[in-house]
Amino acid sequence: MIKLEDIARLAGVSKATVSLVLNDKPGVSQKKRAEILQLVKENDYQPLRQSRKKEREAYRYTVRLLACNDINRFTYNFQKLPHFNELINDFLVLSTDFHIHLTVNSISISHLKEDLMTLESQQASDAIILLGTDLPESILIALKELHHHIIVIDTCFDHLNSNFISINNYQGAFLATEHLIQNGHKDIGYAMAKYRIQNFQERYQGFEGAMKKYNLDSKQFQRLRFPANSIGTYPDKIPSSTLPTAFFCENDSIAISLIRSLQAAGIRVPEDVSVIGFDNISESVIITPELSTIDINRQFMVTKALEKAVSIIKNGEINQTQTRINTRLVVRQSVKKLETHS
Repeated sequence: MIKLEDIARLAGVSKATVSLVLNDKPGVSQKKRAEILQLVKENDYQPLRQSRKKEREAYRYTVRLLACNDINRFTYNFQKLPHFNELINDFLVLSTDFHIHLTVNSISISHLKEDLMTLESQQASDAIILLGTDLPESILIALKELHHHIIVIDTCFDHLNSNFISINNYQGAFLATEHLIQNGHKDIGYAMAKYRIQNFQERYQGFEGAMKKYNLDSKQFQRLRFPANSIGTYPDKIPSSTLPTAFFCENDSIAISLIRSLQAAGIRVPEDVSVIGFDNISESVIITPELSTIDINRQFMVTKALEKAVSIIKNGEINQTQTRINTRLVVRQSVKKLETHS
């Protein structure tokens, strides 16, 4: 009998992407969606329809994927943001491999204790996987007093003795900037988020590190600021002065907004200006040209978090660990190789 992973392998996508299509969720291009549905039909794939009783019997652990919301935070309405939407779907798909019943919740920072206690009274969790993207250290410390088994993803406080699984943002930004430099770009701009979080600060440091390695002045580069959690077109943000030959963008939403804004201003990508992003969200292959970017290996991060959750549930907190996951460069069509003259 053909399985979900077989359809994913045939389509050259993740299991999470197939799940998005089968559940009629956004985040997959129409072309890829049609291809997956055709494979489902051709192979007579039938999703498993277990009864609720059998599903409950299959679960061994209950894990809560938790976000702390505040209207002034970057992750407010995190379920609607492309990166986090894909992250949640990866958790929902992969958690079944670990016999985990996963619940996805958000609580208010201002009512932290009350909200979490209410959730736990409704359904107790064996462990919490905490979305820490822009979480203050004080909130993590407060949560650790309320629950003994916590794994924090997408951030790391090096000095805290807690379980962290995060992306190597410095390495990813260094890799992206080095790719631009190796394609002949020396005048490189920086498209940054208006709202500053630790991940973006680390990416800025990686950008500076690559510029320094190649003896390029990172202090004189042109900066543009965009919303980091929405995609739009902002031609008014494109300066009338001379533009650099390339931009590194702190995430893909910024990169896509920049491409649209440049095109609206009559500037071609990559013929006139090259653009590279960070995160490798689904939209990066829908934009024209397709976006070169940094893949953060989201599924590996999810797998590590679920493995850690099961480990501490079964064995207790023997060792608390910090895991930093390296990224990889994805080369598509948004970066032009400049001709070099000897």
